[in-house]
Amino acid sequence: MKLVIITALSTLLLLGCSRTSEIKVYNDTDSSINVSLNDTSQLLFAGQMVEEEFAINHFVLFSETLDVPLHYDESLYVSGRNKAVRLKANETKKIHITFDRAGMQVRNISSNVGVMDVYIQNPDTGKLSDDLLESVISPNHIELISVPEKSGYVVITDVFGAQYTSAAILENEVGITKEVSFDGFEVVVLE
Repeated sequence: MKLVIITALSTLLLLGCSRTSEIKVYNDTDSSINVSLNDTSQLLFAGQMVEEEFAINHFVLFSETLDVPLHYDESLYVSGRNKAVRLKANETKKIHITFDRAGMQVRNISSNVGVMDVYIQNPDTGKLSDDLLESVISPNHIELISVPEKSGYVVITDVFGAQYTSAAILENEVGITKEVSFDGFEVVVLE
């Protein structure tokens, strides 16, 4: 009798089947984004959705999981992501890509001073963000940069190491670009 029960339980444990699971990635922005799902890349246009199905083994007492690689590129208003999405059998995961950053257009209207660094300063703590600028903004040039959604004072360091702080707070809004100008003497937040 014990042998029959053990055999029956073992058989039930081993009985299983493949269940379909899926990942759906939605582009909830108004721009195109390069998306790579399970190492298959494609350009996802604004408002589009891509989905992929996976067969995952499911047994009576347990179910397997699957880690699916997902990557999408950084853009002006979107922080890039590189992660694994964990799927269980018979599960649908929905990933929504949305704007999570703001834009800042920095106009260097100085005739002889380059801009080396651009920071957002927290108005409450005085702490500076990481440098937002990837290269020097030459005199009489404009650079469009991606910034965190947090608002604050704009701090610019020129190529000589002098720092200048805006008198007004830059009110960042996700998905919106604001303008800032630097003339070699002061930083002005433009409305």
